[in-house]
Amino acid sequence: GVALEVRQAALSVRDAQARLRVADDALSTAEEAARMARVKYVAGVGEGTVSPLLDLADAQLALTQAQGNRAQARADLLSAWARLDRAVGEPV
Repeated sequence: GVALEVRQAALSVRDAQARLRVADDALSTAEEAARMARVKYVAGVGEGTVSPLLDLADAQLALTQAQGNRAQARADLLSAWARLDRAVGEPV
């Protein structure tokens, strides 16, 4: 019934909030890794790899992926809130 739908929607919101926090943390980590890779690239220092440029490219790719994951987590949270609003009879 309605009570079950509301409970499930509320759990979805909580789960989405947790995923967004994880995505925010991962994005912060990726931003710092990209910053460090840029510094090392400018200094010409690699981390035991073939090329500082490769390190920079890898860090930029990880950052782009983290940004996408964060955007998806935010969209999932907004969707979960909309489902909860609908379940409790609020306008979406």
